[in-house]
Amino acid sequence: MFFVGKRKEIIMKKSTSSLSEIIDKNGAEKEAQSFKKEFSKLNEDLQTILRHVKSSGSELTKDVSNEVWSKMEGVASRLSDINQKVTNSASDFVDTQITNAKEKTQEYANDLENTIRKNPLSSVAISFGIGLIISRVLGSWHSSH
Repeated sequence: MFFVGKRKEIIMKKSTSSLSEIIDKNGAEKEAQSFKKEFSKLNEDLQTILRHVKSSGSELTKDVSNEVWSKMEGVASRLSDINQKVTNSASDFVDTQITNAKEKTQEYANDLENTIRKNPLSSVAISFGIGLIISRVLGSWHSSH
């Protein structure tokens, strides 16, 4: 009887453990089903978010592109202004230098004319001497070539 009781106890334990396993399996299956539903819902939510991001991203890309283009136009305009200022400054500088050179040349011409008027004979003698020196230099140069 001891064995029968023991056997009954073992059978009861096995049936209880089998029942527990079945319950555990059913619980696990229910939990797996629940996870599948949750995962499916998360996947749907993610797809919805991705659609919104794509459409928003497209809008954002257009906005950024327009802003970048606007900034580039501003930079090009400023560079054009700088180029114009530099060109004007260079042109003004050259004009100023030409004007200064003309004034200096006119001053030298006036000074030379005044010197010639004050000393006409000395001026003619100096001019004759300079001409003679130049002709000798050019004559010797011309005969050597």
